Amino acid sequence: MRSTCALLLALPLLFLPGDSFAQEVPDLSGTWVLDEANSETPREKARERALERSDNPRARQRWERAETRERESMESAPFARLTLTQDEEVVNVQYRDGRSRSIHTDGRELEPDQTRGIVGGRARWEGPRLVVENDTPRGQRIEQWELSDDGKRLFVISEIQAGEPFGNISYRRIYDREPSRHPAVDTSGQDGPEDEGEGDDGGNDDDDDDG
Repeated sequence: MRSTCALLLALPLLFLPGDSFAQEVPDLSGTWVLDEANSETPREKARERALERSDNPRARQRWERAETRERESMESAPFARLTLTQDEEVVNVQYRDGRSRSIHTDGRELEPDQTRGIVGGRARWEGPRLVVENDTPRGQRIEQWELSDDGKRLFVISEIQAGEPFGNISYRRIYDREPSRHPAVDTSGQDGPEDEGEGDDGGNDDDDDDG
């Protein structure tokens, strides 16, 4: 009797439309601009780790100078602006300097990327999060790509194996979605003479809507 009840309870799940266990994959497509002020750099995370072990004033100054240079270079860095396109099994990333990478999410081996020091790896979706495991000569670098709840921000969290004495270092880059730009269309005069009392075009403020 107990097994019969369990079977009856399970039957509705078998007839749900589509794959009831498959979670919808978010669409990362769009142009994303780095939020420099709120993003982290690997240098500053390494500095934090180093100063946990030694608070030498001269070492602190060296770290701070290096971190300042790294942060100043963020604006012109290739990763400061990303254009993403996506289909069922791949996320294509184009950087501001024209370089690109294809992240296959179907489990196949990722192509080597000499400019980024990548020799292989794999990517997969874990719920709404894209997890990319990059193999490098120094170890594995893991990236996690995830949208904010409203879809207006993109978070890229990277964890690298920095070696001794730092261990693994994790840092986060935050991107804002660039609003879509649609050229304004002048529709005046297309429907014949304007009716009196209806001269206001009302509604041209939609050009800045990010969709």
